[in-house]
Amino acid sequence: MRKLLRGLLGMALLVGLTTTMVWSQPATTAPAAELTPPAGQLKFTGKLVAFGDSITACVSHPKGSRWHERLATWSGGKITNVNAGKGGRTTLAMDDLKAALKANPDAGAVLLKLGVNDLKGVASNDATKVAEIVANLGKLVDQVKADLPKAKIVIVAPANIAPDRLTDFWKKLNFGPHTQEMLASLKVEYAKLAKEKGVGFVSAYGSVTEANIPDGIHPNADGQGELGKAIWLGLVGIGF
Repeated sequence: MRKLLRGLLGMALLVGLTTTMVWSQPATTAPAAELTPPAGQLKFTGKLVAFGDSITACVSHPKGSRWHERLATWSGGKITNVNAGKGGRTTLAMDDLKAALKANPDAGAVLLKLGVNDLKGVASNDATKVAEIVANLGKLVDQVKADLPKAKIVIVAPANIAPDRLTDFWKKLNFGPHTQEMLASLKVEYAKLAKEKGVGFVSAYGSVTEANIPDGIHPNADGQGELGKAIWLGLVGIGF
């Protein structure tokens, strides 16, 4: 019995150790993003909530490399970024948005960057689907207005993908050249939505070079830098 107990204890310790090794790996720290912003300076100061999908969450990316972290760095400490990204999120994520807003009642700005995951399983360029996504995003904008009436809202059109670099995983989800076309359509329709809702709009479409999108969907750290630059310049351009 004692031998059995010692064996079970040893196995438990081994499992616990393995679990700790898997979940407690420290994030790799990336070289600090350039301290000098690409151009100009933002007027906004305070807490900025970046509400998006995996391209915003970037759980495997080095600290400091994410696009919203770069905004905070380039602001010289005037902006505190909140990573409210989540892998697989679509424009139907109303509950997620409410939770993010409740957790950050002092946020002065909310950037909504969604749309790519809504295109999973869409096999061809579909204008009806684009309209559906835009309508969903409009509801998210309305929710931010209701919960944080003083916060600045900016719609961010998603970056491009790299159709020629799509892995089999993404191809099986029907991503392809038509997805790129739909993202281009979202850019146009998101701009119209922003004007209709009286909120800001910037576009990241076309900002990331294909070489920096290794799986065809997710920008690497350098791609995040390109993404951050595009969003920064867009924000400067609208006087944010």
